[in-house]
Amino acid sequence: VRVLMERERSADTGPTARWAYASGTGFTDLVDLAGGINIASGHMEGNKDLETEFVIDKDPQVIIGLSYKGGYKSSDPESMKAYYDEIMEIEGFGNISAVRDGRVHIISGDFSIGPQLVVGALTVAKWLYPEQFQDYDPVQVHREFLSDLMKLDYDPTQKGAFVYPE
Repeated sequence: VRVLMERERSADTGPTARWAYASGTGFTDLVDLAGGINIASGHMEGNKDLETEFVIDKDPQVIIGLSYKGGYKSSDPESMKAYYDEIMEIEGFGNISAVRDGRVHIISGDFSIGPQLVVGALTVAKWLYPEQFQDYDPVQVHREFLSDLMKLDYDPTQKGAFVYPE
């Protein structure tokens, strides 16, 4: 599955570019571990602006946006929804398979990289290959990670905002 890995726009990102990830980051590990093909790999190194025309030309089947809003600090998904809406409304993106087929996802950096990478990778794998991973529940794995491995009393179904849409 062809994937665009991008991050929420900042004030210095131009209006015709997406801040994309190609290699060498924990965020790109998510796609690699999940068996996806990052459309920016081979086109650029690391992470930087990627022109929207390039994204449209590569026609990703899935777009995954990284957000540092939500996560363990906030249970309000509205900021993640705003980022999702921004992607859905980019001029020309309506012709991209990911947008057309409803395969745009926002994932919190709080739970997708670092020690909980396995939870993020499973979440992404389920987005990329829903049929193959239909019997796996990333939310349950997240819950077990927090309680069994981290020894925390934290239920991610009751607190936090980790993906959008859920």
